[in-house]
Amino acid sequence: SGIEPEFAELESDNKLLCCGSIINAAKDGDKIWGSGVITPDQLTNHNAKYVCHMARGKLSRDAIRSVGIHAPDFAGDPAVLMPFIYSHYIEQITPDFYMGVFPHVCSYEEFIKHDQRIKNIPIFDVTAGIKEVIQKIKRCKIILTESLHVMIVAEALGIPTLMVQMWTGHKYDFAWKFKDYYSTTGREFIKPILWNETKSLETDIENALEEEPQP
Repeated sequence: SGIEPEFAELESDNKLLCCGSIINAAKDGDKIWGSGVITPDQLTNHNAKYVCHMARGKLSRDAIRSVGIHAPDFAGDPAVLMPFIYSHYIEQITPDFYMGVFPHVCSYEEFIKHDQRIKNIPIFDVTAGIKEVIQKIKRCKIILTESLHVMIVAEALGIPTLMVQMWTGHKYDFAWKFKDYYSTTGREFIKPILWNETKSLETDIENALEEEPQP
């Protein structure tokens, strides 16, 4: 459209929510296009009269419907478009890492300080900025991630991606939003690699790659 977007605070009015588990922040008059919920019981704004044009996944769609808001049958996360939007920044990049690890924002600092099993595997910070993160994704042949949007962008680029759970401090079902995304790809959800419980990381990765269908 040529219209320059403006970032809105979650508390603001008449906003578009298009990425992230933030539907609970929707207010009267807001528009949903690709956002989701963390878990169904997180959706507490039952009286808000927002408009849902598209939910992130079928699970979020059903949660929205359960509180009386119309949500279309189709669902998807707009992050699948990121490789196209940023194509001129990444089209010349070729993989130079066999594997890259993208921890959750909450576990990054602790992870790089204490984990000794990944000395030869680069660990990337998901808060580095959109362009930089997409460029680093493109540099990897395989990705292990706790970040849903790293997974979505990587799979849109055709890069095999595995969900791992490194941090155990989540107050909700960490895998739910991944299941939500999987519901739009025609795949059955595969349980994540539990980083702190695996006895052979290499074997678990190899088995998961064999088991995990790509979208």
